[in-house]
Amino acid sequence: MDFFTVPTHTFGVLYCFFVIAHERRKLLAFNVTRYPSALWIVQQMREAWPYSQAQKFLLFDRDSKFGREVIDAARTLGSEPIRTAFRSPWQNGVAERWVGSCRRDVLDHVIVLNERHLQRLMTEYVRYYHQDRTHLELGKDTPRVGRLQSVPQPAARFIPSLDSVDCTIVTRPRHRLRNSHLASSNSLLVGSHPRSVPFFSCLILVSEETSRTR
Repeated sequence: MDFFTVPTHTFGVLYCFFVIAHERRKLLAFNVTRYPSALWIVQQMREAWPYSQAQKFLLFDRDSKFGREVIDAARTLGSEPIRTAFRSPWQNGVAERWVGSCRRDVLDHVIVLNERHLQRLMTEYVRYYHQDRTHLELGKDTPRVGRLQSVPQPAARFIPSLDSVDCTIVTRPRHRLRNSHLASSNSLLVGSHPRSVPFFSCLILVSEETSRTR
């Protein structure tokens, strides 16, 4: 688990708390607050796995917010708390990598207005991260098991798309781009949602075959 900060348009600071599982890179808990206290963190830990067995280990850094109350709460919940060394973010690389993805995909492209605005953006991004964003570590799968894989259908002449996170995500079957340098990507973000301000960098990539079908 870890925190990262997000500035607002009034130069305030919001704190984003999250718990991520190493096995599937799945977010177990996420929340936003202005005043992160030990009691607030303990409550978020309780809500991370309310009806299932707690994780065997709980890894976090030496932030002053993770004090004695947090360590005792982790042990009470059944997890063994493990703290990283001072100034060693690479020891919790899974969490740091998710923060980097979150900033590159969302936070670097939007000015946050307030706590409610950030909560809405991050709720949509977490849903997109779980259901649509593929991961090389998971074999181009998503953190949630059960994602439908592309099946080669030479007769099909259309590209499916869906509206998500204020953008249109175009999912390309892999066999369409087998001989293209674009084959490393399963989904592309094109255009923006007409009813809201886009907060993703939108990129339009058109292959030769796509241009013929259009």
